[in-house]
Amino acid sequence: MVKKLIRHDIRAFARTMLPAEIIVVALGLFCRFIQFFESRTTAYEIAQFSAVGAFVIAILAALFMAFFTGVSRFYKNLFTNEGYLSMTLPVTPAQHILSKTVVSLLYTALTCLVILLSVSLASMGELLFESVKAGNYLIGKLVSLVGGTNFAFWIVEGILLLCVYTVNTYLLWYACLSIGQRAKKNRALAGVGVYFAYYFIRQIFGTFLVIMFTVFAQTELFRSIGYYLDRHPVFTIHTFLIGFTVIYVLFSLLYFAIANRMLSKKLNLE
Repeated sequence: MVKKLIRHDIRAFARTMLPAEIIVVALGLFCRFIQFFESRTTAYEIAQFSAVGAFVIAILAALFMAFFTGVSRFYKNLFTNEGYLSMTLPVTPAQHILSKTVVSLLYTALTCLVILLSVSLASMGELLFESVKAGNYLIGKLVSLVGGTNFAFWIVEGILLLCVYTVNTYLLWYACLSIGQRAKKNRALAGVGVYFAYYFIRQIFGTFLVIMFTVFAQTELFRSIGYYLDRHPVFTIHTFLIGFTVIYVLFSLLYFAIANRMLSKKLNLE
């Protein structure tokens, strides 16, 4: 049943995201098409500027739509009239959350890949070729310095961190919207309010941590740690990548638990 739920969510996302992604690819091709008529005329410069401007706007819009669709799909499917049907399915609230999270991550990654493809098409591979060339040079330098194994682990750890961060972002919004649906009216707006309240509290806590870090930086222990990390840069990078990944995983589990609790025990459908 969970697989069917994921397939259903994929189709629901596709109705919104596929047209946006097609537009991004089409504008990338159009930008390249314009370049065949390159000239120094004012008309060409206006056409080129307009095409590139539309392409950039389409890219930003596609990224926003991927995020907005992931969040709005969760709310509409579970907290509006659709929720009456969704909650009658033989699927637990945790499975609903998992399905929305997996599909949101999938379409976010797909949108990023489409954008890379579109940029490559717009430059007919020239920009991509130069990027790959520069990347190969930098990778060669890094591999010669830290070794292929360490570099491979950095890549895996970096990709994992990006995925966990993306999941964390969606689950945070799911938790906030789940709390907001307890309001008597304007529940979506209440969920947004919960998010900004949480963000404000987190900023205050972050400022407090910065102050504490500044104080700690004056201690002999901090100098010893800093000296060790400076002497072992490879270990330092692994530590930061894995450390932040673990932190985001823990927060993701917290957000997941909050959303699951609200859906299981305190659901209040419109």
